[in-house]
Amino acid sequence: MATTLMPQLPKEFLTAARKGQEYALDAMRTWVETVQSVIPGIPTVQIPFANRLPKPEAILTSAYDFAGQLLASQRHFAEELLKATEPLMPAVGTTSKAPEATDAPASPASTPRTPKTASTPRTTRTAPKAPATRHQTTPKTAQHDQ
Repeated sequence: MATTLMPQLPKEFLTAARKGQEYALDAMRTWVETVQSVIPGIPTVQIPFANRLPKPEAILTSAYDFAGQLLASQRHFAEELLKATEPLMPAVGTTSKAPEATDAPASPASTPRTPKTASTPRTTRTAPKAPATRHQTTPKTAQHDQ
C-alpha cells in the first residue's frame, strides 16, 4: 500500500506548495496596495549609495544559481555514496539480469554487479583490521575517577 501512495506524495506536496505560494502572493499584493494608498502622504527618503546596491533581480538570480549548483553537488555526492556502498547492498530490485544458475558457486570477483569500464576501474576494498587488544587501560580512566 505504501508503494502505491509514494508516486502521489511529490505531486500532492507540489500542489500544496503552489497553493501556499498563491496565498503569499495575494497577501503581498494586498499589502502593496495598502502601502501605496498611504505613500502619497509620506515624503520620499533618499538613501545614500542606493544606486550602488545590486538590483533585487540580480540577487534573486544569483541566489537561485547558487542553490542550483549546491543541489547538483549534493546529488552528485549522494550518487557517489550509493556507488561506494553498492558492494554492501543486496541485489534486490536491480534492473540487471540475475546470473544464470550453475553447478559451481559464483564468486564476487567473477560476477560483478555493474559492468567495468576503462575509465572507472572497480577496486575491491577490505575493512581495516581491528586492533590486537581492544580493552586497554588509558590514562583518561585514572583522571575520570578523581
